[in-house]
Amino acid sequence: MTREEKRKKRNSILNAVLLIAMIALTLWVLLKDQDLPRILRELSEVRPVYLVIGAVMVILFVCSESVIVKILLNAANVKAPLRHCIQYSFVGFFYSMITPSATGGQPMQVYYMRRHGIRIGTASVVLMLVTIEYKSVLILTGLFLALFCRNLMGSLDAAVRTLFWFGMFLNMIFVAALGVLAFMPRFAHKLVKWLFSKLSRIRFLHLTEARLQRVENSMDVYQEASGLIRGHVKTIMFTQLLTFVQRFILFGLTYLVYVSLELRGAHLFPVIARQAIVSVSSDMLPTPGGLGFNEFVYMRIFEPVFGSDLMTTVSLTMSRGFSYYFLVVVSGIVTLGAHLALTVKAHRNRKKNAE
Repeated sequence: MTREEKRKKRNSILNAVLLIAMIALTLWVLLKDQDLPRILRELSEVRPVYLVIGAVMVILFVCSESVIVKILLNAANVKAPLRHCIQYSFVGFFYSMITPSATGGQPMQVYYMRRHGIRIGTASVVLMLVTIEYKSVLILTGLFLALFCRNLMGSLDAAVRTLFWFGMFLNMIFVAALGVLAFMPRFAHKLVKWLFSKLSRIRFLHLTEARLQRVENSMDVYQEASGLIRGHVKTIMFTQLLTFVQRFILFGLTYLVYVSLELRGAHLFPVIARQAIVSVSSDMLPTPGGLGFNEFVYMRIFEPVFGSDLMTTVSLTMSRGFSYYFLVVVSGIVTLGAHLALTVKAHRNRKKNAE
């Protein structure tokens, strides 16, 4: 085993331990003062049809991104089968949900795209646009809530309001940085070279001629792909619209949970608005899947909707069960299948070359 493989294995183990610890701590904080038998009883009384609908909504949420990826790849003159794009989306969600700040998703998506013959520059630009559109929905939704839902925003306590605006700030900074890379590739090229030069001077990075050439080649491909996609403004606008639909499918899960618990009185929009606040507040925070922060904000703002601390906990268990735990399991299975398929293909190629 090489040093790089050992490092990756060590990081994977560390991420797994962190994830399990965060889940255990979150569940303990949520349930330590709750009537667990009552929670289990409430969950057992949910009609199976709602569980099926919830599962379908989560799958539809992921596959919506797959369609967006395929459209953007087509704009970059890359013809990728939809089944491959579905793999990329599930792989991305799986690694995003098990790594802090969702840092593992895109590198793994790029890896699988490269194994399917898509150039790294093209894959990076496409996935960067997907991320920009994904985060932009949160920013625009947050601004809408701040401007037109002042009663709701005014009802938030200080801790939730702080997390909300901090989440907005982080998303804006992140989207601005990605926007420079995606839509100002020449400037990004110069910036990357400058950073490499500075890191080399302080001996943080040894800048060899070969490494510099690889950076140059990668940025050239990146610039070419960026130019191709920037010429498709209508395509980008269409995929941004699809991203709104995708995001609101997931926001709507909480209303499905509300209806499945046979509660009445709350309307669709206020529930979606509160779920959007949860997502804005926790999306960029440095825990896998926003664990801990997501649950904290949810419990603070949804109790008026569900009527009691216990029913809010029941709803949170269902909501996160769909949007996080179910998605982790399904995307993990798809990721394993994709990995095995690539392993088998590589083995066949080696065997063929040996013959």
